[in-house]
Amino acid sequence: MSAEPEMVEAIIDIENRLNLPDGFVVGLTSQDDWSFVVKAHALLEAALTELVVAGLRDPRVSDFVERLNVGGKAGKLSLAERLNLLDADNRKFVDRFGELRNTVLHKVANVTFDLARHFRDGAAKASGLEQSLFLVNRVPLREARQAAGRELTGKPKPLLWLHVLAAVLEMTFNAKQETADAEIARIQQAFGKAMERKSDEQ
Repeated sequence: MSAEPEMVEAIIDIENRLNLPDGFVVGLTSQDDWSFVVKAHALLEAALTELVVAGLRDPRVSDFVERLNVGGKAGKLSLAERLNLLDADNRKFVDRFGELRNTVLHKVANVTFDLARHFRDGAAKASGLEQSLFLVNRVPLREARQAAGRELTGKPKPLLWLHVLAAVLEMTFNAKQETADAEIARIQQAFGKAMERKSDEQ
């Protein structure tokens, strides 16, 4: 899959931040459907974990956050919502993709899972995955949305990959912002303390 230079740079940044091997993100597109779902979900969860840890602004909670479920009232998505770290469209997509991952992972017979059949048979619609594809829903032209719908029943993996990438990019960007904000707050606090000491000395 060829990509624009900016996209390549963003993908390399994701792989570096999450300690992934070179080519992991693009390589997802050449995986069989079962492997794609499992590995793409692992990528989403890693980015979500980084985001929540950055939002909590305390690296000591990293191990605790890593062990949390993605979904549920006490999961990472709930924390991301409460901390206002990730918008509703991305949270919904990650949640529905997580349900798909659970469906394929918990039965060994699902190693032959077929994404196109999942969309053709209406299972993706019933689970809410199809409705969670925010990039498709944001396309203004009905004809373009219909073309995307045809893509989902024919070769859905590239479109799902784009959604995974968009969600991971959003989470990575937000994590960087949270880290920068925390560093600015730390510097301001240190400056304030230094000024207090200087004032006390005078």
